[in-house]
Amino acid sequence: MTMVSYILGKVFILFFQVPAHFRSNWASYQVEALVLAVIAMYLLNYVIGRNTNQSLALEWFDNVRGLLEQQFALVGDDGVNEYPESSAAVQRETDCSYTVWCSGRVGVNGMLIQIKTMKRQDLMSRIMGFFSPQKDRITFKVSYTCSEQEQKASDFQLELDPGELDSFVMVFGQKKAVVKQYKDMLDLSTYTVEKKTTSQFGLPPRCNLGLFSFALYTEQVEATYAIFEPGVSAILRKYEKAVEYVHISDQYSGPKPPEYVAFYLFFFIFFLHNLLELNYRFRGETYTRLPEVVRLVQFSLNLDECRDKDAQAELLQLMFYIVDKVRKFRLSKEAKQKADKRRREVEEAFIKTTHQLRQEAAQVKCTVHANSFVLPIP
Repeated sequence: MTMVSYILGKVFILFFQVPAHFRSNWASYQVEALVLAVIAMYLLNYVIGRNTNQSLALEWFDNVRGLLEQQFALVGDDGVNEYPESSAAVQRETDCSYTVWCSGRVGVNGMLIQIKTMKRQDLMSRIMGFFSPQKDRITFKVSYTCSEQEQKASDFQLELDPGELDSFVMVFGQKKAVVKQYKDMLDLSTYTVEKKTTSQFGLPPRCNLGLFSFALYTEQVEATYAIFEPGVSAILRKYEKAVEYVHISDQYSGPKPPEYVAFYLFFFIFFLHNLLELNYRFRGETYTRLPEVVRLVQFSLNLDECRDKDAQAELLQLMFYIVDKVRKFRLSKEAKQKADKRRREVEEAFIKTTHQLRQEAAQVKCTVHANSFVLPIP
């Protein structure tokens, strides 16, 4: 390409170096081609991964739908429609998370099924999966019928009626998953202790590495023997790789709070109250009562280890059997008294700790007033 320029009456011809068209010079567009290839690969992986996850969730639901409809009057309540239908039972939350809500069973308020697949739609997650393998998981959260008073207090939390589950806490399943639950959940770390020998309950024996393939943390040995009947133990041994954990609790309050968060939040609220003279009354019951507890039975299954339709149905039947078992089981008088005593001790220890926090916060309040840090507001 040329351009004619006139400078001081003279004519100059300027030549520009223009790259050849990409059809004849592909080497000049290597970076662009690489970027387009990565984008195309990411989009293709996203479409394929999303469809694969959806197919896995729908396939599992189709395999167990008949059994769910036998157990519940309604399968697929989305919580939005006044008259829900079972046609749109599986609700997609994300591209790798699906939920199914079932309701209408004797003594059971409902059951939430969470299907969490691997992030196949994310290319980076799929690459990282080669180094740290992930699994497709299904979690069942069973809630029993709540009284009207408890429903108002808990705002539709997963809660059991006091008459449906006696006072005991336990968790069992694969050792890695159970230990993680024990460290993360407040009720497990507070009430349960580890049982070193699980063979006495008929659970799976040691694995080849010399470690227990199954772990058990329980509060009441009496409840443990009642649940692990020969038939239950046989199915657990048969599907020991598919059962990640089973969590049964009458004191479930969620994960343990981060350390010192409540302590610093307490002082911050009091300092802000005195600094700005807000018309705010701090509610002492927030820190003088234990966190609201719910009664639940939670199951977590590894979908990769139970692809077979018969295996899925058998595990689901085991779950319903355990749900009915814990509803009917009652502790002996001595065990019940021991459990109630333990819960009173936990509550008293919590009250003593929060009482000390309130005293220290009151000292901070007096110090703020003494140093005249209060900013009056007209």
